[in-house]
Amino acid sequence: EISLGFGGPQGRGAKKQDPHIEKDLYLSLEDLFHGCLKKIKISRRTMNEDGHTSSIKDKILTIQVKQGWKLGTKITFPKEGDQGPNNIPSDIIFVLKEKPHKFFCREENDLIFCAPISLAKALTGHTVQIETLDGRFLSIPINDIVQ
Repeated sequence: EISLGFGGPQGRGAKKQDPHIEKDLYLSLEDLFHGCLKKIKISRRTMNEDGHTSSIKDKILTIQVKQGWKLGTKITFPKEGDQGPNNIPSDIIFVLKEKPHKFFCREENDLIFCAPISLAKALTGHTVQIETLDGRFLSIPINDIVQ
């Protein structure tokens, strides 16, 4: 048997990592469709050179959002949390969320567009004009009776 005392792996000198920090990152459908670059400013506690005192410093984290990323995608920045003398900084995790859109909603890989039309147009037929996320205009003919 080996006794490692207080300085061993389980003792007072062992550093533990803080629990990760999750933040929601809200993006528009246009940002998710085209992709974009997001810069997020965080404030974190960093240790000074003396190893005993700390100060608050700002840092910019950059996220390159790729086309078609799904909701719930997690982007992790390892060890970007607060620093301390006896801890390992926590990971910061951003979780993609969707901002509500004026016309569309997303279900998996599909975009749903709801067009309000009058009863007369629903019964007699109508053409719905839709502007897509990439700037195209679609004319959707409604020939059947719709609900």
